[in-house]
Amino acid sequence: MEKRLVFILLLLLVGFVSKAQDVHFSQAMDNPLFLNPALTGVMPTDFRFAANHRSQWNTFTNAYTTVTATLDHARQFAFFPYAKVGIGFGVLSDRAGDSNFGQTSFYLPVSIQKRFLENSLLLSYGIQAGYGQYSFDFNKLYWGDQFNGDEYDPTLPITEDFANNSLEYFDLSTGIHGSYSFSAGRSVSTGFSMFHLNKPNLAFTDDNNDQLPVRKMLFISSIVPINSQLVLHPGIFYQKQSSNSSMLIGSQVQLVPASNLIQDFRLGL
Repeated sequence: MEKRLVFILLLLLVGFVSKAQDVHFSQAMDNPLFLNPALTGVMPTDFRFAANHRSQWNTFTNAYTTVTATLDHARQFAFFPYAKVGIGFGVLSDRAGDSNFGQTSFYLPVSIQKRFLENSLLLSYGIQAGYGQYSFDFNKLYWGDQFNGDEYDPTLPITEDFANNSLEYFDLSTGIHGSYSFSAGRSVSTGFSMFHLNKPNLAFTDDNNDQLPVRKMLFISSIVPINSQLVLHPGIFYQKQSSNSSMLIGSQVQLVPASNLIQDFRLGL
């Protein structure tokens, strides 16, 4: 009984201090549109499709499941011959718990990119508009009103009153990016982005304010060819949102097979 009471008190304290924050990915370099809007269309191909799936805390019932998918493209428009324009589309779905609590978000990033110094230097600026929805099903939750004194009885009514079980919000983000290409295929890239500039309110009650804090993201990465079949992709990714921060340091190892069936194969840590 004492352990159960301590656990309940801890849950209450977490509820008082918890704040809205973003989902995050350990493979940040493989999710470029969620890393920085300025990376929209920055690629050696005409089109790029990226998808990510993440699950965690699988020992819990209905643990966190996050899925993202993005598509982007860059081209030179006749009405704007001064720079390339990148356009993209992204979707994010994040769900967890018995109440299916989570979000579904859609993003439309646009970037302008220009090359200098005989195409060695690339500078880009991006802006991203987004629309999102948070929701949960409170009918699938367990309430104290449904405890009859001896056991849980789901037929008992509840007195909890929610003004909303879903909310919608508009989101605005921006970022800058620069990369420089050296000889022999070597290059270095860096970028800085800021998400949720408008700090959308994610509170489910009308008399509460739970703003999503601005998330700042800074990264530096490089491409280091070792030989014709081995390339390193080291990088450092730092992000901060309110009092929370994280830093990812690692590298991918790219293997370039001689066969035309697979263009490259990568491992990372």
